[in-house]
Amino acid sequence: MSLRTISGFFGTINTYLRDSLDIHDDLKLLKECFSVNYLRKYDENSIASYACNLPVMGFREENEKFRKLSIERLSEFMYHTNLNPILFFAYIGQGKTTYLKHLTCIRFPEDQAFIDLRKKIYFLYVAYTDADLECTYILSDAKNKLVLLVNQILTEHEIVESYEMLSEVFPAQKIIYETINEKDKYVPISFKKYIIENSGVEIYYRSIVNWLLLKKRIKICSIVDNIDQHFHFDKSVGREKLIEVLLYLKANYTQLIIPLRHSNKGFQNNPFFKALVPIPVTLGLPDYAELINKRIDYVKKFYVENLSDPIIAIGDNSYLTTEDIFKSIKQICLLIKNNEEVRSSLYLISNYISRVYLRLMINNFSAMPLFRHPFSGEVMDYDKHVKQIRFYSLFIYALMLRNNKFHDENDADILIINVFNNKSDNSWNTFIRYYLLYHLNQRMSKVIHVVDFIKYIQSIYDLDKEEVKNSLKSMILKDCISFTTDDQMEGYDIDELLEKESISISISPRGAYHLRLSKEIEYYEVLAMSNMITDKEGVSFSGRFMKSYRAINLAKYLRMLVKQEEIFKQLLIVGDVDNEYSLLWTKNILSDLTKAYYDIFGDENKIVE
Repeated sequence: MSLRTISGFFGTINTYLRDSLDIHDDLKLLKECFSVNYLRKYDENSIASYACNLPVMGFREENEKFRKLSIERLSEFMYHTNLNPILFFAYIGQGKTTYLKHLTCIRFPEDQAFIDLRKKIYFLYVAYTDADLECTYILSDAKNKLVLLVNQILTEHEIVESYEMLSEVFPAQKIIYETINEKDKYVPISFKKYIIENSGVEIYYRSIVNWLLLKKRIKICSIVDNIDQHFHFDKSVGREKLIEVLLYLKANYTQLIIPLRHSNKGFQNNPFFKALVPIPVTLGLPDYAELINKRIDYVKKFYVENLSDPIIAIGDNSYLTTEDIFKSIKQICLLIKNNEEVRSSLYLISNYISRVYLRLMINNFSAMPLFRHPFSGEVMDYDKHVKQIRFYSLFIYALMLRNNKFHDENDADILIINVFNNKSDNSWNTFIRYYLLYHLNQRMSKVIHVVDFIKYIQSIYDLDKEEVKNSLKSMILKDCISFTTDDQMEGYDIDELLEKESISISISPRGAYHLRLSKEIEYYEVLAMSNMITDKEGVSFSGRFMKSYRAINLAKYLRMLVKQEEIFKQLLIVGDVDNEYSLLWTKNILSDLTKAYYDIFGDENKIVE
């Protein structure tokens, strides 16, 4: 049997796992990989019951209060016809679309809990996309989609558009129609045709939808996804098209359900929505451990038989089977689930964004460094290393080695970044971003207006205002600093926001994690490698020379940072060298890094003489 290299195998695993990353448009993946154990502030059924508006809740009601009432009264759906729009808030990448698609396409049709409501609620899904800057889904699309859905409802309920049925829907038109028929001796046109010719097709279907709601207790819920990505002041054409669609769906007695990012809270202050008294709902975080576990199970179940070479070579006389690899992956997942330090690190660096978390995990599970110790090159014994060393540091280290372009400051998608490099001619800028994160973190993640923060920084350091703004911009683009606009809406240019000073900022989970990561020797090992390893040379994890070379290079890099912070200290407004904000890194971090360095490489290369 031919043997494949381990790197080739991990490339295959990477492909298969990435195929299962975005699941909301694939019903098979949606069913297999959806996390049913979402950690929400409300019950699993609450979105369905909220879509039914059970009970009628006031604006800004607490989710918990709603949950207690709505689940108990779910069966009373037929007695409520309130249609206030529901604004369904969650953070970017948290799973709004996936949750709603799973509810409408999987749970609602299949879950026995909804059996009594399947012919009482119908979902009309209107999907705008982030890339669709022109809002190509327009009013005519909404009209056609609603007509098709109404005809489907009539068919499923065996409702014939007979004279008797239409007389009930259009009582006023019935009187006029009968009067005309009495005078006209010719064969009259059908009642349906008469209504459409005299009232219009829109009035015809709007009246039927209202009749279904009031008389048959059948509700249409229109889920309009991603509209906050188009609803901005600098995109007036798109905004006008959206208002047309929303007004039409609302006027036609459909229940509007609008998923929105938390950063677009200002959306509900738009006059269009304020007049409709919107009801906010908040989605909680999914179970991240289950998210990746289900995808791994899916890949193993559906793809392992397609891996043509099940025996994977890892050396001259050793090999692993695909089963061995999946066993190791599951073992790592279990360690992550049971190790709070590992789990919290992954949550922080992913900014609590599920899609980023999944991408981070997939990068690691398709990376050889995770399965072979990055310092010695030996096959990893996870139980042993979890007890002996910081496993989460090795985990993140494997990710950094997986992507040796992580230090490229121009790549906004890179998760692990160099907070000690500002790509500036000013040598003191080496530390400015680290210090900015430090001071934001001192505020315990509270929000501060950018004007006040810059004034605060300038009260401590002799820094130019524009330099501070540039550093803030780089941290915002790397998702290490969160911001909200003064009107609580996304979609503005960062340069313009900083120029107008119209944002408030706070340290993000990822930013807080980079401060934690700055205490780990593995972080500096990879920062130092950017000056040592080229793309052509690649990365090797075995050989005494390589380890010695890395040790020398790392010691040199740490000594360079010591000198750079000494330069940064000179920027203090107060010239006192013992100022509490001088040498933050050297005083608080360097000693632990030195100890970790000597534990790994020995003390041949002194960091601080």
